[in-house]
Amino acid sequence: MPTWTITHYILSVLSIIMLGCRPSPNNAPSATVDSEATLKALEEKGFELYQRNPREAIEAFKQVATAYAMRSNFPKAAIFYLNIASIYDEHLLETDSALIYADLSLKHWIELQDTMQMANLFKYTGLLKGKTGQFRAAEQDIHQALQLYREVEFPQGLAVSRYNLADVYFRQERFTESDSLLELSTSFWRDAGDMQRVFTNNLLGIQLFRKHGYQNEAVKLIMENVFILEQAEIDSFNIRRFNELSGEGNKAK
Repeated sequence: MPTWTITHYILSVLSIIMLGCRPSPNNAPSATVDSEATLKALEEKGFELYQRNPREAIEAFKQVATAYAMRSNFPKAAIFYLNIASIYDEHLLETDSALIYADLSLKHWIELQDTMQMANLFKYTGLLKGKTGQFRAAEQDIHQALQLYREVEFPQGLAVSRYNLADVYFRQERFTESDSLLELSTSFWRDAGDMQRVFTNNLLGIQLFRKHGYQNEAVKLIMENVFILEQAEIDSFNIRRFNELSGEGNKAK
């Protein structure tokens, strides 16, 4: 989502420029948001555009984030920078761009010294850095998230962070370490009865079993996810990932 999904969290916390151009946080918005009414209207427009085509919402969300930052409403600015990061990450698969805006969001939470949101963003930037091959920095960010979640005694954050770190280890082919962390995370979500999280964790589990050559175990997780899809609401990003993994399994047969 990260480990977050874009519903109104993107469309809330826990969640570039012109299209076709590489984003730069130094670029000024194309229009001045000069009143609260204009700002609220722009927010609503961004959410409407997101429902139609997430890419089209980026410019509106960027202007909203900038306007909130200029008003010193840094929590709201941080949320909208995260919205932009999530669009790049989950919908456009442009991880480098996602990381730019996740870092902007994290910067505001650090300035605000909001421990929970700092943990949320370190967890996410760590995942993104892992995807871009910045493994040492990824591990540092996620370990920072783990430390902060322990400070605020938030076990759900610990479970998601362990999954993210397992993903980083998997990308480095450190499969034993990835296995151990994934098992801890998945056990937590099973005990909590959160099958949406189990579904997400199983996506990495399927890949790990295949790397170990345990095809039957991978198939079991695939079948479990098929069952979960019938029982729980899963976001489109993870459904797409699951369909891709299932297709890879069929090709391998």
